[in-house]
Amino acid sequence: MDITKMLQRCGDKNIVNMDIIKNPDRDITNIIFDCYNNLKNAILVAYTYDTAGVETMFDADYKAILEKWKKEKKAKYGLFKRNFLKISVDIENFKNNYMVLKLKYIINPDDVSDKFKLISLDNTIQDFHEETSGYQNVFYERLEDLKTKRNEEFETLFPLQDYSNVKEIKQNLFVQEQNILIPIIDKTGKYIINNIPYYGVHNCTDAGRITSNSEYSFKIFRNGKITTTMVGVNEDDVLYVRYFGEYCNPFHIMYDFNIADKEFEELVDIPDKESDLYKYMYKTYLEARKMTNLPKNIKNRAASHEDTFRSDLYNGLVTLIQKLDVEYQPVMLFEHLGKLEEAIYSRINKKHRMNGDRRIPPTAAVKRVNLDPLAVVTLIKSGAGDKATEQLFVSSTTEPNPFDLFQLFYYVKTSQHTETTSTKGKGKNKGKSTNGKTTLPEREKWLKYNEMAYIGQFTSKNGIGKSSTIHFHLPSDRLIRRRTR
Repeated sequence: MDITKMLQRCGDKNIVNMDIIKNPDRDITNIIFDCYNNLKNAILVAYTYDTAGVETMFDADYKAILEKWKKEKKAKYGLFKRNFLKISVDIENFKNNYMVLKLKYIINPDDVSDKFKLISLDNTIQDFHEETSGYQNVFYERLEDLKTKRNEEFETLFPLQDYSNVKEIKQNLFVQEQNILIPIIDKTGKYIINNIPYYGVHNCTDAGRITSNSEYSFKIFRNGKITTTMVGVNEDDVLYVRYFGEYCNPFHIMYDFNIADKEFEELVDIPDKESDLYKYMYKTYLEARKMTNLPKNIKNRAASHEDTFRSDLYNGLVTLIQKLDVEYQPVMLFEHLGKLEEAIYSRINKKHRMNGDRRIPPTAAVKRVNLDPLAVVTLIKSGAGDKATEQLFVSSTTEPNPFDLFQLFYYVKTSQHTETTSTKGKGKNKGKSTNGKTTLPEREKWLKYNEMAYIGQFTSKNGIGKSSTIHFHLPSDRLIRRRTR
């Protein structure tokens, strides 16, 4: 055989890693659910996935108008719609396939005024089965949490209750059902919205860093907010987390109960008992059992339903211990849409919707949750731009290319900057974020030498290293599944 032809055949073989194209993380449904399961000031108790029909699409498109007209007509929603509106559809958009995520929340009892808290808890417990009836998935453990909380606070709250307020004594904590439209992914690994294909980008997974104090700094998601958190090891080889200015034992942040009531294996699953991770975590656990040096704010301790926050904090501790190992060789790992959670949280947890520490009557609290049903669709479409900290998708319009293949391998560098949604600027800065840069620092834009083995070297001169494509033959061990690190 001709040596040239043989070499060409060898070069063509396995030139594309199909694990990248067929990555199940391209379907963002589970990511969306995780985010809406961590809504600020609300707890998800039930949900259903359904196919979005014509009426559902109409309701989503005109939610704001319908709510306004409904109030003016003082009619029930369904009755009002049947009597006053005619629904029409554009048959050109029948190619848009969506499902609807139906969400049932309760307001966090801690955000309700003490003089109505016990009343609303009793009403919620009584109405729980009726309110969650018909949903495919119900978190009955939330009902048990409510009963526990009610019993724990009964003696304190009972003398404070205002039973003279007729309006409030009938109110439970349930929020009106929220519906979120989610596009259905195409079999080719893209989302098609209004006949425009959208492709998710890849990001580097580890946007954290080791500080000069040997602490690991990383982003963490909790209660709809994104914060930068520090974890480290003290002189006694006990792990700590620097959380809102306090140095706390990680177990006291991850759990809100007496740690001494649980065995180590009930809290953390570490198979290798000879590993550094096990030794550090076990020593930290023994220290946590003393239940000393607890965080001053009890809300800083994770409640039972905050599984995502617990997972993120634990993974931060794992990464810290890896990086402290002198023999540890850092590797560059890639994740599909690593910044998606951050983008969703910033949209669904706007500052003006947050109560902070102000407690309000339950009738007012349940109205605080009013989600945009098109938030995800809008995010996909708007995230196909070219801003370094915001790009989530590329489309056939923003990045024209006759071949889908290049779009499926698109890469955008992840910034360490914690994005904010603050709009408290003054003067010419009014309406703009005042809490940091919105673009990558110059040093982060450039392609580094150790990245060239995995990222394409040919990029535009304005974004060398900021955005490019990962190599088609990127090894599978350089890809990481979401929620597994």
